Amino acid sequence: MSTLCPPPSPAVAKTEIALSGESPLLAATFAYWDNILGPRVRHIWAPKTEQVLLSDGEITFLANHTLNGEILRNAESGAIDVKFFVLSEKGVIIVSLIFDGNWNGDRSTYGLSIILPQTELSFYLPLHRVCVDRLTHIIRKGRIWMHKERQENVQKIVLEGTERMEDQGQSIIPMLTGEVIPVMELLSSMKSHSVPEEIDIADTVLNDDDIGDSCHEGFLLNAISSHLQTCGCSVVVGSSAEKVNKIVRTLCLFLTPAERKCSRLCEAESSFKYESGLFVQGLLKDSTGSFVLPFRQVMYAPYPTTHIDVDINTVKQMPPCHEHIYNQRRYMRSELAAFWRATSEEDMAQDTVIYTDESFTPDLNIFQDVLHRDTLVKAFLDQVFHLKPGFSLRSTFLAQFLLVLHRKALTLIKYIEDDTKKHEVPLEIIQEEDGRGCLKEITLQTARLGPEGWQWKTLLGCDLSLRSPSCLFASCQRKEENKTMSIALKQVFNKDKTFRPKRKFEPGTQRFELHKRAQASLNSGVDLKAAVQLPSGEDQNDWVAVHVVDFFNRINLIYGTICEFCTERTCPVMSGGPKYEYRWQDDLKYKKPTALPAPQYMNLLMDWIEVQINNEDIFPTCVGVPFPKNFLQICKKILCRLFRVFVHVYIHHFDRVIVMGAEAHVNTCYKHFYYFVTEMNLIDRKELEPLKEMTSRMCH
Repeated sequence: MSTLCPPPSPAVAKTEIALSGESPLLAATFAYWDNILGPRVRHIWAPKTEQVLLSDGEITFLANHTLNGEILRNAESGAIDVKFFVLSEKGVIIVSLIFDGNWNGDRSTYGLSIILPQTELSFYLPLHRVCVDRLTHIIRKGRIWMHKERQENVQKIVLEGTERMEDQGQSIIPMLTGEVIPVMELLSSMKSHSVPEEIDIADTVLNDDDIGDSCHEGFLLNAISSHLQTCGCSVVVGSSAEKVNKIVRTLCLFLTPAERKCSRLCEAESSFKYESGLFVQGLLKDSTGSFVLPFRQVMYAPYPTTHIDVDINTVKQMPPCHEHIYNQRRYMRSELAAFWRATSEEDMAQDTVIYTDESFTPDLNIFQDVLHRDTLVKAFLDQVFHLKPGFSLRSTFLAQFLLVLHRKALTLIKYIEDDTKKHEVPLEIIQEEDGRGCLKEITLQTARLGPEGWQWKTLLGCDLSLRSPSCLFASCQRKEENKTMSIALKQVFNKDKTFRPKRKFEPGTQRFELHKRAQASLNSGVDLKAAVQLPSGEDQNDWVAVHVVDFFNRINLIYGTICEFCTERTCPVMSGGPKYEYRWQDDLKYKKPTALPAPQYMNLLMDWIEVQINNEDIFPTCVGVPFPKNFLQICKKILCRLFRVFVHVYIHHFDRVIVMGAEAHVNTCYKHFYYFVTEMNLIDRKELEPLKEMTSRMCH
């Protein structure tokens, strides 16, 4: 380091952090721009070491460098810029997050930076996204807290009649400390326990003589299948570090070398903490044999996660990528809203679940059973253990398997590009051979086309030739919120996922066959008018029952994608424009027509319909059980009320649907609904008046 660096400033506070292992991080700093003195450092965090690698003066000099030139910063409101400095003459790299906020009553520019030796560049780069994501979110919270502190002190000054506003910046320091320390601990643990780029297959389960030597065949199949389905992200827990690390290395065989550098083995002596953003990580259970994942950190992870317990041979997985990202965005928004309402830092514990919004209560049981066992993985396991271990045959066979996955994904992507005319038209239907093959997973997780005309290379994050099979299985980058919700809507339309439990028909029943016939007609491109006509020889009640359930699932999904924009503030009355107001009556709690906010009306409506279609006396599922005499009257009432959802969405929220790029899907669903209810004469014409003009143009 240069001896010309300024001496340490006594005004700069410093926190020394004791780490158990070697720290690749030299220091972290929080600096701000002073309109008189220029860039100033407010706080320094540094690992406690016997040898001082950087003096406080050198750290201050480097931190000040990050804000030079920011005086003319003209960023969007709320923007957080990530800047990467390589100072070869100082032998360091600096990663800075630059943002604006309130300081002493004025708007100022701040920088949260981490400083590493230049020799650690290759070590840090794979972990760059993990560190930036975590620091970005704590900055969002800190900026809210700084603004709240400023408001509270302004009120205090007015009440006390003082002339001077006290320094406001200190309040953010404890909050930043709460995240900077875990980031330092993460980098320290990765320095000593990261998975190597090259893995010897002899250190994995795939080197066993037989598939059942180390673990049960079904367990290994589920583990690898789910690992690929959740974008290559898994957490392996157990009581034995040897067993845990063996499974970790096995799963890392399906990752790229760069992704392996972002994975971590477990520590034999003590357990690491769960870290969001790592691809694969091993964790030890405590002395009681239990382990609890922090809900907040799991939700922060950029991809869904597979949970593997090697002690009891269980495999659980989070919902698919589009659902995970949708829930993650809502959870983060709820957390920030709760933080805004908090009156003290103690109100916001680091790992507690936040119940702030009745319309979105996080589901603590976010891990579910593996729904699909991939046939390609099963075939691979059946064949690889027929090869003799100890030679290079199994490694070669594994490389061939990964190449097959790669080629199948590229072939499927090419097919979808051709089918959508190079992104000129949206992908309406995704054909599936069966409900279990890995091709289904590739289709559902890579078929993300919208009116924006995304390029597949951009969508998958980088060149396909460099991506791991796990990302080809379920590739999804964290796009901005509207694109995410568009993906969710388009994918879920032909998938067994809704925002509520979906009513299904039992395979083998007449109604199930009718459902398949109706779907086949739609998928084949038959005109919607013809698709809704009662098939010859079929019972009208069965045909109506199938469509009522299907429309409930689809319309419920449509509203679910815009429900966060439909609030009691934006929609205080359930209406369809100024001419039409809908009031709720259920003859139970609401015995008279009652005006309600749109969100409350929608919740009551969906709950009421769900009760109806799950009532065996109204919608019988057993063969030979007749429908009730008033069945069509009940269905008319259900469909009439579902039509009101279309009215509200089209008139009050269709701008959001357009922003999502999902108008084609909503329009198709509406046309299907309209043709059916008019063909079967299930809705009075006067009920259709609110959308009469639009319908005349759309359904001619």
